[in-house]
Amino acid sequence: MKADHPIRRIVFWLYCVLMLYLLFFQRVPFLSEETYLLTLRRNLNYLPGDTILRFYRLMLYYPGYRRAAIINLFGNIVMFIPLGFGLPWVYARLRRFWKTLLLSAVVIACVELVQLVTLLGHCDVDDLILNLIGVTIGYLLWAITHRHREEPTK
Repeated sequence: MKADHPIRRIVFWLYCVLMLYLLFFQRVPFLSEETYLLTLRRNLNYLPGDTILRFYRLMLYYPGYRRAAIINLFGNIVMFIPLGFGLPWVYARLRRFWKTLLLSAVVIACVELVQLVTLLGHCDVDDLILNLIGVTIGYLLWAITHRHREEPTK
């Protein structure tokens, strides 16, 4: 099957639409009595590892929050595995790992910024880290499954 096969593009773009829905359209903006800037500030985490450590502690010490912590940590990874697999699967120009990772990082950073500005989520560097782990896993799965099937591109 050629890299530019239309079914691949349709499947990939259906995934993208689903991600847009999950990331933006199923959420309600966080509104409070605080000013917009204070709320914006509370929804921002720029300290790597801070949120991951917080959820890890929830899993260990607060069994009632274990499920939510697992969903947050592993959900941020699993949701982006198809992106890492899909980009090189659909676009031959993105078959180099660094190209897939760089484009994914830009897209994820834009998503995080939109979530921050619209208050439709939290802008969290840990989300970026976890999402890129998912992209890397997806790319590795693509590389393993397509190692001998198609000719590599330059």
